[in-house]
Amino acid sequence: MRALFAAPLGADFWKLWTASAVTNLGDGITMVAGPLLVASITSNPAAVAGAIFAQQLPWLLFALISGAWADRLDRRRLVVSVNVMRAAALAVLALAVAADVAGVPLILTVFFLLGAGETLADTASAAFVPVIVPEASRPQANSLMYANFNVLNQFAAKPVGGWLFVLAAAVPFAVNAVTFAVSAALIATIRAVSTIPPAGPSRSAGVSVRPDTSARGDLSVPPDTSARGDLSVPPDTSARGDLSVPPDTSARGDLSVPPDTSAPTDLSVRADPSLPADSSPPTGLAVSPADAWPPAGTVPPDASDRPGLRAEIAEGVRWLSRHRLLRTLALTMAIGNLVFCAAFAVFVLYAAQRLGLGEVGYGTLLLSFAAGGFLGTLVAPGLIRRFDASPLLRLGLLIEVALHATLALTREPWAAAAMIVIFGVHTTVWGVVVTTIRQRDVPSTMFGRVTSVYAFLDLGGAALGSLLGGVVATAFGLVATYWAAAIAMALVVVFAWRPLRSATLTRELTAA
Repeated sequence: MRALFAAPLGADFWKLWTASAVTNLGDGITMVAGPLLVASITSNPAAVAGAIFAQQLPWLLFALISGAWADRLDRRRLVVSVNVMRAAALAVLALAVAADVAGVPLILTVFFLLGAGETLADTASAAFVPVIVPEASRPQANSLMYANFNVLNQFAAKPVGGWLFVLAAAVPFAVNAVTFAVSAALIATIRAVSTIPPAGPSRSAGVSVRPDTSARGDLSVPPDTSARGDLSVPPDTSARGDLSVPPDTSARGDLSVPPDTSAPTDLSVRADPSLPADSSPPTGLAVSPADAWPPAGTVPPDASDRPGLRAEIAEGVRWLSRHRLLRTLALTMAIGNLVFCAAFAVFVLYAAQRLGLGEVGYGTLLLSFAAGGFLGTLVAPGLIRRFDASPLLRLGLLIEVALHATLALTREPWAAAAMIVIFGVHTTVWGVVVTTIRQRDVPSTMFGRVTSVYAFLDLGGAALGSLLGGVVATAFGLVATYWAAAIAMALVVVFAWRPLRSATLTRELTAA
């Protein structure tokens, strides 16, 4: 735990952390109050489920577009504007609920707007930590950001949301509106992140080698995988940020590709002439000044020289597909999210029929995820410093297999809870490691687009898994979903094991 507060992070980081804390609390409150509000109006299950889906749908529709805009616009102003918009939308909903005129169409519309805003704000704000936190302190900073999700969104907000809804149905949404307004005010004061990424050929992204730049969701509702990764972020959604999770799967993703034999990272080399003109040299290499874009002494191209939005999105997908390690991590987490959400889509039935738990027992079991995530926040910086990235990522994949296999075998609630706590620790450690690697390797000018690809893959895998889980459980039984997930993750271990050996945070550890 001492490693979590080992280094001063600066006033700008604590403003960002506070903004993240209040929005995570507000989001968690609305996550509980939203379905309760719809259920108080109608007993239609589709309408109740729609309250969740309305916030997830924008990630499937707009994630890639939002990533491109996050790389085009002033990110600070974008986040502030979006948070003001979300505060206004929630204020309208709160007033409508207070006046008893809120119907299901209005509720779903507001939730859709919240989700659309989230695709922009989360993608843009993901680039803030690399700008305001030194490289050596980023594991510590990322752990603290994950703590907001684990402690506030997944733990504290749930009972608070239910209590506020009982107090008055409009209050939870009014509180969330205030949290967005407070967040906007705090972000507006962080001047260091106020910048418009330069326009011009994609090669500008290729030479920015060290740019100054998910936990899975609540299982009591359809899984929100935005926290699997990055999860300040989308769905990393996706505390995992990176099984994390919820982009264009055309990105090449064979996990069995040959090992990366690129030169050691401490060599100074010129841009690789074997790469197409619009690609970047391998990240982690020091680039000769002669290869910098734009050349020294020249003026960057005007914004009018930018390619079209579609071309910029494709550029982000191409960049990720050519980065062997990040490509492997993205695809690994997409598959992990798919099988996780397939298994846990029927978790409430598993808890009742397999473990014999009632409503209180089920709720207590869910807290195991939050408890593990919080423990992961405390130990992640120390584990990264002691073991580096590759062993932690490989161990994380083995824990994935063990989780599903344990749930398939056990009938004891304590065994399931213990394994879930271990899994919760793993998801946070994995998310911190992968987020720190991404902050280091992805050029600032590409950060929004690459982050959006992760989010799209995460949520796409989660959505597909949620659909498959019910089908598998209906056809083969509840336990079969967990066995299928264990087998799938075992195959992922086989194919991802060698590529993950190149994962390292040596530079950060040396600097620390």
